[in-house]
Amino acid sequence: MKTKWVRCTILALLIASCAPAAAPTPKPAAPAPTRAPAAEAPAAKPAVPATTPKPAAEQPRYGGNLTIAHSADTGHLDLQRTKGPLHALVGPAYSGILQWDTNGPEKVAPDLAEKWEASPDGKVYTFQLRKDVKWHDGKAFTVADAKFSIDRLTEKASAHAAMLLAVEKAEAPDPNTLKLSLKYPSASLPVQLANSYLSIFPKHVIEAKGDMKRDLVGTGAFKLKAYNPDISLELVKNENYFAKGLPYLDGVTFHFIRDRTTQLAAFRTGNAKITSLGLPLNKAEADAMRQQSPNAVIHPVNRLRGLIFSNNMTVSPWNDVRVRRAVFLAWDRQAAIKVVGQGVGEIGATMLAGAYALPKEEALKLPGFRQPKDADRAEAKKLLAEAGQAGGFAIRILVRADYPEDFKLAEFATDQLKVLGIAATVDGQSGGVFLERRFQGNFQSLAEGAVLDNTDPNGASRHFATPTERGFSDPEIDRLFAQQSQTLDPGERKKIVRQMELRLIDQAWYVMSHWSENYLFAWSEVKNGNPKEPGPTNNSRFIRDIWLAK
Repeated sequence: MKTKWVRCTILALLIASCAPAAAPTPKPAAPAPTRAPAAEAPAAKPAVPATTPKPAAEQPRYGGNLTIAHSADTGHLDLQRTKGPLHALVGPAYSGILQWDTNGPEKVAPDLAEKWEASPDGKVYTFQLRKDVKWHDGKAFTVADAKFSIDRLTEKASAHAAMLLAVEKAEAPDPNTLKLSLKYPSASLPVQLANSYLSIFPKHVIEAKGDMKRDLVGTGAFKLKAYNPDISLELVKNENYFAKGLPYLDGVTFHFIRDRTTQLAAFRTGNAKITSLGLPLNKAEADAMRQQSPNAVIHPVNRLRGLIFSNNMTVSPWNDVRVRRAVFLAWDRQAAIKVVGQGVGEIGATMLAGAYALPKEEALKLPGFRQPKDADRAEAKKLLAEAGQAGGFAIRILVRADYPEDFKLAEFATDQLKVLGIAATVDGQSGGVFLERRFQGNFQSLAEGAVLDNTDPNGASRHFATPTERGFSDPEIDRLFAQQSQTLDPGERKKIVRQMELRLIDQAWYVMSHWSENYLFAWSEVKNGNPKEPGPTNNSRFIRDIWLAK
């Protein structure tokens, strides 16, 4: 028996998403003004006491070393060749063509490019580059470096080629101009170029050494002092940084501390002045820190971090959409927020955020999101029976052991799957092993916190553009992804993205458990220590602008 599952609901949503908006309700006419009564003679006013002048704002100070408790070493320093959280370490040493504007989240600002413009058809972007930039080794930055980096980022070996799918070729028509010709119009190209994963690398170093795995030569605010694998990464101030007056700090030291308890102890004792953006801290840890260390500043961080449960769709039984749909239906997202998120978090349909995401009120009407769970779980068991899996099966869930929130998600998944007769065990691995297996597709099931760099749909390309690490390709999703990427009108683009999101739900590529809420801890002397960027990857300016009050 074939199930209709969410198709009818999805069809209704698709029709609604394409319908014209209702006409706005006319505003009532403003009431006629009334005449004020004649004023009485004013009484004598008492003398106004002198006001106490406001204290002058604290001015930035130069000097000091910022120490950061970082979760783990990533094994090498080549940002263009990894999808792991290396950006949190080496981002302050690099610059990009563009960067995020910390004064206006979701807006991009100049970096190596002083200005840029797009052709009327959106297929050619021209960037005018700075003339006063030097690499950390003293050599001049040139347009050849920018072209070389774009070419390297679009290669098959690049970990981030999906961000630049639109780019057909990079050219250097003159010594200070970078020209990017696109295969199709792309309104989101500047958003992608602001991502610190797309930092510009030195052509001369890579041509001499083959990669940047043991080198850190950038144009950013900090340069390499020492890299001690599994111990620390030390950066020092770049005195020749092109943004005059910056950075304020003399240096930054990342201490690699795998054990969670030791990480937090390093912060409480002052051996670390700030916790790393690569280290998601949860509500319980934030509450405990408020009690134990009242002088600590707790910053909620807009990480755009979704907790998702996914499966390797190249292997049985996950290559059967009915099995995936069964898990999607059975998952209790509201319970996940209570248990995994400790009461904080938001419902999300897929790894799409902001204006392009399926609104929460619409998602809650879909099968899989509704409460109570009885009807969804009954339907899930029917789907498993149709797929020949009524007796259940056994799986192992790969998870990063040093991320407590992710580990809690894996444990929660075992309970959710048990309802369907699926016996799951948690396979906790260290950061390096987890990342290697995860990106090689060497897993049955996966519990992870997946982070978006921005709210543009192309920023979530690794969750939509195929093939993915989860081993699945869907021609319809590919078609819709390509169509929305090429659509310049925001309203039309939203309609296409809505269709793509509903198709993703129908194919149950993954269970979006919920958006998590995370925190960053900093001591009160750390100023400008609250990142305002839309995601954690864009931290190069965040670290650059920090100063220490003592």
